[in-house]
Amino acid sequence: MRLGFIIAYILVSLALVFFVIRAAHQKRNSVKHIKWVMGFACLCVWSSVVQLMTNQQMIADIAYALFFVSIDWLLAAILGFCNEYCEFHLERYIKPWIFIAVCVVDSIQLMLNPLLKHAYTTRLVLRGAESFWIYDAKAAFQIHLIWSYILVALFVGILFQKAVKVPHMYRNKYRNVLLMLSGVVFLDALHLILGTAIDFSVLGFPLAAIAVYYYSVEFIPRALVNKTLGLTVDEMMDGVIIADMDDRTIYANDCVRKLLQTEEWDADHFCENFDVWCRTHYQSPDENFIYDWTVEDRDGKKRYLKVQYRRLLDENGKYLGYYLNIQERTEEIQTLLEERYAATHDALTGLYNREYFYKQAERCLRLRPEERYLMICSDIRNFKMINDIFGREAADKLLIDMADSLRAQAMGGEVYGRLVNDRFALLMRKRDYREMKLVDKSVEVMKVAEDVSYPLKVYLGVYEIDDPSIPISMMCDRALLALGTIKGDYQKQVAYYDEELRYNVLQEQELAAGLDRAIREGELELYIQPQITVDGKCLGGEGLVRWNHPTRGLLLPASFIDCFERNGMIVKMDLHVWELACRKLREWKDKGFGDRYISVNISPKDFFFVDIYKEFTTLVGRYGISPKNIKLEITETAMMADLPKQLALIKKLREAGFMVEMDDFGSGYSSLNMLKDIRVDMLKIDMEFLRQSQSEERSRTILKTVVALSKELGMPVITEGVETKDHVDFLTQIGCDIFQGFFFARPMKVEDYEKKYLKE
Repeated sequence: MRLGFIIAYILVSLALVFFVIRAAHQKRNSVKHIKWVMGFACLCVWSSVVQLMTNQQMIADIAYALFFVSIDWLLAAILGFCNEYCEFHLERYIKPWIFIAVCVVDSIQLMLNPLLKHAYTTRLVLRGAESFWIYDAKAAFQIHLIWSYILVALFVGILFQKAVKVPHMYRNKYRNVLLMLSGVVFLDALHLILGTAIDFSVLGFPLAAIAVYYYSVEFIPRALVNKTLGLTVDEMMDGVIIADMDDRTIYANDCVRKLLQTEEWDADHFCENFDVWCRTHYQSPDENFIYDWTVEDRDGKKRYLKVQYRRLLDENGKYLGYYLNIQERTEEIQTLLEERYAATHDALTGLYNREYFYKQAERCLRLRPEERYLMICSDIRNFKMINDIFGREAADKLLIDMADSLRAQAMGGEVYGRLVNDRFALLMRKRDYREMKLVDKSVEVMKVAEDVSYPLKVYLGVYEIDDPSIPISMMCDRALLALGTIKGDYQKQVAYYDEELRYNVLQEQELAAGLDRAIREGELELYIQPQITVDGKCLGGEGLVRWNHPTRGLLLPASFIDCFERNGMIVKMDLHVWELACRKLREWKDKGFGDRYISVNISPKDFFFVDIYKEFTTLVGRYGISPKNIKLEITETAMMADLPKQLALIKKLREAGFMVEMDDFGSGYSSLNMLKDIRVDMLKIDMEFLRQSQSEERSRTILKTVVALSKELGMPVITEGVETKDHVDFLTQIGCDIFQGFFFARPMKVEDYEKKYLKE
């Protein structure tokens, strides 16, 4: 019997060590108390093992003392665990140090017993063929017993009140711990009463410690799992149906009945007809699947459901049944459709927007490569004026009417949309095109207002697509390019993109592509047209540009300036010309001609894309020249773009020392008003002003008045386009200060200018 108990004690202690290690990886607060419980339980077991194995009374006394001390601390640890585990907060009533102090005192008096023999004595008794050490309690031992039962009473009371208060599904875990601990206490009391040779509670304490660990850390009530899952599924916004292997519904939450509104698909019968449903929707019940299901509710409105089917298998892969997860996606799908519509359609007209028209037109051409197509773009004459005069609402109605006209005329397989503002596009089969009918229909449906008559005109540009691989945007550009040739023409309504237009486009593309190379290779050359004073002196001239093209020879500005103005590359060219002029002025300064100047032109687009003040101050600083050596020619047109901003810029430039000229004065719509507002250093008048007039005498009178007015304002006048001696005599007579024109000199290379006008 002794050997059997020793083996049992050892096995139980090893089990305790295993669970102590297992508990070390847990993060819960109560685990620290459980580790103490299992540790002291282990000490109880090993002290009992020593007591069973020894033949010496002193060792038996010490083993019993260790056993009783470990019982004190084991019960205290169990109390600490119960207090934490049950959230009782015993510390509110009794301070923790009191328990520690009593345990320490009791432990000391027990450990002194082997010497003092005041608490108990040990003696050897025979039980059959084996002898055992037992103890006889004395009066002092009652202190240990009383304290032990106080601790037992406290943790039993805590566990009992917790077991009563918690919901039924949690009650088992507290009740089981309580029963296990109560059983150990009962075995210990039975040992004391009967005086048995072996204390069976020694095995109970470690088993109780293991039970405490299991129920407080690893045990999860099955009822709790089932109830929680049931409540969770019932609260879900998704419908859930679970069926067994015979397709019988064993569970369906409330949401299913809301989602499957029609009696035909009632949740209770859905699973019975599931094979039919799968065949109807081309799904196999032998495989998991997700299906987007569109149904109609009782009001006939479409509803969108997402059905997720999953087969349930056991650990051996055998079929148990399946579950369905049904999600309501109506709002999500409707929002997605609305967002997709908004992203692909024009908000006003409901036609395709530009990006989606490009995409659909490209798709149409790709799907029908054998078909010949036309790209037709439209533009309404004076649409901005219609918007201003008749108002936004009338203009919008006009656009809506035009969109309706396109819808009415479009045939199957054609693509149409609104590009921007009043521009629409239509991709039409060439064999279906009838020019006059299309235009007449467009004009017929356009009405600005019921009681207002307005001569409305819609221009059409037509491009026959001979290369479907080019971008749709380029096709529209070519149609609009053709349209631009008749804009303002009251006779024509339709223009076609042809080879001449193509040639001009290719030429412009070649020029645009070659600008960077021209700047890099020095193909852009600075020319100067001298400016002569009334006394015949030349102190400078206007800086002009010529392109010495490697294949086309010398190109005059008329060949490329307009192109660069349209595509915005004029800015890059101007920046280069300004630098050439400043570099040349620096060379002149080094040669002793620091008083000479060069006038440079500033394009209207320069004001939008570069910081003109910063560019010129940087250039004069880089080349070490005076700002007065570089004169800046600004046109009236450039000034009108943003007058307050340009006035501030001119003031800033003049304050920095630059000379500012107003170029082409008199060519704008409000020249006198400009003269009133703008403070510049010089006016520049083109003699074309005289040549364009039917009454030269009236023009001379106006020119004379303007010159006199500029003199009154303290601004010198320079006249360009002077070609005859008669011009010179007249201009000298009315007070012009400086002349520029073919009469004196044509624009010339810088080297020729230097030879003729820069003399020591």
